[in-house]
Amino acid sequence: MFTKPRHHLLSFILCGTLLLHPVQLAYAADDNSVTTQEDTSTTQEDTATTQPDEAPFWENRQLEITLLSKRSLSLSWSTATNAISYQVYRKDCGSTPIATVTEPCYTDHTISFGHTYQYSVVPVGANNLLGDAISATTHPRNIVNVTRQAYSYKEMESDGKALSELYPDRCEITSIGSTVKGRKLYDIAIGNPNATNSLLVVCTLHAREYACSVLAMRQLEYYLQNYNRTLGGIKPSTTLSNLQIHYLVMANPDGVTISQGKHPRWKANARGVDLNRNYPYLFHVSGHPGSEGFTGYKAASEPETKAIMKKIALLKKTQHLRAVVNYHAMGQIIFGDYHGPNAAIKKETKDLYWMARNLTGYKDSGSYGGVGRGCLREYLLYKEKIPNITIEIGRTWCPVVHREYNQIFNKNKLVVLKAASFYKNKSKR
Repeated sequence: MFTKPRHHLLSFILCGTLLLHPVQLAYAADDNSVTTQEDTSTTQEDTATTQPDEAPFWENRQLEITLLSKRSLSLSWSTATNAISYQVYRKDCGSTPIATVTEPCYTDHTISFGHTYQYSVVPVGANNLLGDAISATTHPRNIVNVTRQAYSYKEMESDGKALSELYPDRCEITSIGSTVKGRKLYDIAIGNPNATNSLLVVCTLHAREYACSVLAMRQLEYYLQNYNRTLGGIKPSTTLSNLQIHYLVMANPDGVTISQGKHPRWKANARGVDLNRNYPYLFHVSGHPGSEGFTGYKAASEPETKAIMKKIALLKKTQHLRAVVNYHAMGQIIFGDYHGPNAAIKKETKDLYWMARNLTGYKDSGSYGGVGRGCLREYLLYKEKIPNITIEIGRTWCPVVHREYNQIFNKNKLVVLKAASFYKNKSKR
């Protein structure tokens, strides 16, 4: 009887086993023997697990509001992780979003001044998963409301801070020093703080001329409210993209406080020094401490004078101070003469002078004559070599009566903006 070889039988058994249960073959490194290892691999479909969608979340929870005009404002925020879109809510519009956007910004063109608006933004992720809301509130309004003759230091300080809070992207208020009585001297600046050019406006060196402070504050608010509109052919946001205007709104607050008290004709500071006779140009001691006329016992003796001189030096060094506009309050005239050898200063001062005369209709100051001993304007022109003009705004005696305030504003509302525009693209002197 024929019998199959034993190795054939083993092969048959092995093949059957392979069919019934897969194995992996492995060869030992030291011989040719075959070993088997059970295949424990499974398909990708067996091991894959479905990851749940994650709700969007904020890393930066700040919602910024920027006023564009009296009728519109913009919202902006940082992107939320996992967000696909954003729902924008306004509290007075109920529980329905006023918009759904894909970019981290939104403009509302339906606001009105004098109302408070609360906004919320909710990030939306995959499968409409919602994240936490971020919120912000704004109260767009007219801030500078002068209803009487006396506009006080405290009102100016409060209004300046309110402007910087309402327009944080383009307005800042800082202290440049203190007065004899310890009051802060404020610089309210509008425009790009990183600008390479600057313009300085100095108001109310003489205490009883606080109508100049009213004008300055109204100019500031007018430019801020209309920052993205065109005023007299000029768009403030464009002009102030590389030029910042610095307003020293009330350069003599101690004196203003005295003038608005028992001594309405007070002109000097708290030590009885005329601050517009205290600058170190052709200085000569004259007069006695009192309401007006005293120069001080030495040039730049007063803390107010020192603070302004320091600010001028800083702007010259860091922000290329192009020109200065000085506001005083009696005569409706403009000082714009220059008798020095610098042709560029002469031309720029003349250009500023005629610009201001054409806008205001004020007359020339030629009839005043005299030498400006210790005066800020002459100090700027001849010592600091900075073009500047002085504008006298009032028609009546100082303090200027309240009924003149609107006319003064209407005549001067574009003066500083026009001066800034003049220097926007002008090459360095």
